[in-house]
Amino acid sequence: MGATSRPITTAMPTASRRPLSSATPRLTLWTSGVCRPNPGRGGWAAIIRDVATEATTETAGYDASTTNNRMELRAAIAGLEALSGPARVTVRADGEYTVRGITLLLPQWEDAGWRTSKGRPIENADLWQWLAAAAAGHHVTWQLARRHAKDPMEARVEALARDASVPPRRASATCLSGVLRVLRSFRRPTTARLEGGTSRTAYQDFRRLSM
Repeated sequence: MGATSRPITTAMPTASRRPLSSATPRLTLWTSGVCRPNPGRGGWAAIIRDVATEATTETAGYDASTTNNRMELRAAIAGLEALSGPARVTVRADGEYTVRGITLLLPQWEDAGWRTSKGRPIENADLWQWLAAAAAGHHVTWQLARRHAKDPMEARVEALARDASVPPRRASATCLSGVLRVLRSFRRPTTARLEGGTSRTAYQDFRRLSM
């Protein structure tokens, strides 16, 4: 991951762009995607902030089997799809894969029918097409987030994506499993010798289990 010297503005086809006015809201969108291991379980996150009001919205998601590149794309898609209407958006993405793809390579892929120069299918074409559709109708400026720039929003969105990559354990299932273990132990029969040489079956003392 590196830094760009200047923002890159995407040029969406005029036919797919809605008219924008001076009243069109200006927004900043921070995105991040992680996958540990890669490939493996992953998470994505996006933070949207209105430049004028500073109203902020956060969203995040999880995928059990994915790649880091796909999580980067999903973060940008989710953020753009969360917008309620046309906007001027500055997207600060933490992955060069997304920024270079959407600004430099996407037009070439579209012209080539989503195939490489060697005729192979473009990797993650489904998400690239989804991202292009999500960006249509907005004026989008894509920026590559600078690593270690100490931007609190970049740190926040990265933390959200990292947390999302670890799904919470199902509390109900965990609790039930613990209860069943206790019951199985409690009901384990033991043989006790009584006076006269007879025997009987007794259950373990629950107090011993809780010691």
